[in-house]
Amino acid sequence: MENEKNLSQFAIKDFNKISPTSFFKKIGSSLFPIIILMPIFGLFLSIANIITNVSDNQDQLVKVFNFLGNVLFKNLGLFFCIAIVIGFTKNKGFAVMAAVLSYLIFISFIGAFIKNNGDGTVNLWFYKNQSAKVLLDYFFAIPTMQTGVFGGLAVGVIVIVVYNKFKNITLPQGLNLFAKERFVLLIMPLVTIFLAVLFILIWPGVVLGLNLFGQWTTKLPFGIDSLIFKTIQRFLVIIQGQVIWHGPFWWTSVGGSLIDYQYQILEKFVGNGIGENPEGLFGSWLIDRNLVNEQLIAAVKFSLAEHGFESFSPQVDLWWQGTGTDFWSAQGDQIAGVFALNNSWVNVDDFWDAGLKITRFTSGGFTNSMFVLPAIALALFLNLDKSQRKANRGYYLTAILMSSLMGITEPIEFLFLYANPLLYFGFYAPFAGLQAMLTTLFEIKVGSTFSTGLMDYIINGILPTVVNQGQNTRIYLIPILGIGFGVISFVSFYFLYKKPRFKASLGTNFSEPQFFNEYSREKNLYQRLKTSVGELGSSDRGVVDGEFLKLFSVNNQIDVGFLTSQPFVESIKFLDNYFLIKIDKTQLTYGSELWIYALIFEKDKNHLKNQLEEKQAYQNFKKMMQKNKLN
Repeated sequence: MENEKNLSQFAIKDFNKISPTSFFKKIGSSLFPIIILMPIFGLFLSIANIITNVSDNQDQLVKVFNFLGNVLFKNLGLFFCIAIVIGFTKNKGFAVMAAVLSYLIFISFIGAFIKNNGDGTVNLWFYKNQSAKVLLDYFFAIPTMQTGVFGGLAVGVIVIVVYNKFKNITLPQGLNLFAKERFVLLIMPLVTIFLAVLFILIWPGVVLGLNLFGQWTTKLPFGIDSLIFKTIQRFLVIIQGQVIWHGPFWWTSVGGSLIDYQYQILEKFVGNGIGENPEGLFGSWLIDRNLVNEQLIAAVKFSLAEHGFESFSPQVDLWWQGTGTDFWSAQGDQIAGVFALNNSWVNVDDFWDAGLKITRFTSGGFTNSMFVLPAIALALFLNLDKSQRKANRGYYLTAILMSSLMGITEPIEFLFLYANPLLYFGFYAPFAGLQAMLTTLFEIKVGSTFSTGLMDYIINGILPTVVNQGQNTRIYLIPILGIGFGVISFVSFYFLYKKPRFKASLGTNFSEPQFFNEYSREKNLYQRLKTSVGELGSSDRGVVDGEFLKLFSVNNQIDVGFLTSQPFVESIKFLDNYFLIKIDKTQLTYGSELWIYALIFEKDKNHLKNQLEEKQAYQNFKKMMQKNKLN
């Protein structure tokens, strides 16, 4: 009997677990609104680039579209903070207000202690003469520390924790005005200041490490960095954890910082402009390599005048006007790629020549999304029985269009990820990594503002190549390589799925793995049932005669409508001070059974086996979990 009690305890505990899949999926869905906005704001930058190249008298219009594009890309920390709070607090207005308030306090508090020394270094508390390239950033002209999306996510997490902890807090009589969600707003400034202090203490070391790691990865030979990045990214699809992996490479200095290469690129621009050898030019003029932005421009103009090239100074001013602080503060492969591809004064080739292989973490996905996965889907579709083809034609067509046009790959990957994981992890994921490595080796430079589909290929590949004709993006190699990779994939999957073992795994419902749907449905039912009964009294609740569930509810907090709609509930009656729920045990599912276990477990554990056949029910549930590898 004791073992059976433990089984029931374990079953309830197990069913309440938050699986890694659901957690990462929730993060991804929280950030998705930001991701779907990126193509629009990337298009604003493209329009500014087009206007710059077709007209010499539209400076104001160029500025407008550049500013519009920067609204999102220069403030990702704020938007990520808001997005994650919305996702994890069910879009509560007070939580979102607390997020905005806290992020502004976070940025401003740190910025109050930043001292720009004017020589390419900054001071921050006991961190003296630190590189401005590494630490300094601007938030709407407020100088602050470079925390990027990490800072936004950190603030967001603190807001979520505090909000969920204190959103229902009660205060003594007379202070009710400040209770519940208002209390969260009151304490968040103090909590945020504490977080800002922690960041000042530890973040300079962290960001230095991130920069060094980013510089190290870009020096890896033969596209090894792209191979590792893409392979692991596809590995993590099984738990929907791609965003946790690719986020640092796409949105932080791990993927590269443009400011680190400002000195070299301006040196090349000036050297070519005045007819001098650019290599070592600024060094011979004794221009400090730590200088950035306005300080660097001032030093270069002074040196030009000193060496008889003062007539080139206006070109330097135009170069700075065409790039500016917002451009050079971009970091992360995705963000930096968008800025570099859509600038007329500095382009993506300049950064590759300087040693930063911009777009190496985005270019490798286009052949996979536009050619390989559609080829795999076609191979699988042709292996379906004729009767199955008609029923699943719509799903396959939609999945192919989503992958090729939008770069959304999961609908096709789910076709074989769970059914044949060895094929996915042993062949497909490494093959995706190989594609990324080859695109880096061939120096293909295509950016991404959404995902690597035809839409991105046009906006961040074809358009910048046509407008900025000096950029050698080599986008023509994408379809050439893609067709080759697609043929390999089609042939491999087509003949492999001719084999009975693989062919048998081709089901009829591919929208998501069937077992995942079943698990999610039952877990959601269990959690919804828990919330439907409100706060229960402690006396005499449990099953009566194996058919009735007797519940004492505090303040009658039971969602009768929801419970009545459940197939296993035959009727609900309110008698004296308790509810009597008649149960049809033939309609019980795993979720509803475990809900009943949880309700009556505290009252009398000895009733479990006899009343609800606990052992058999749990064993059935356990078999499902084992079968689907979810326990």
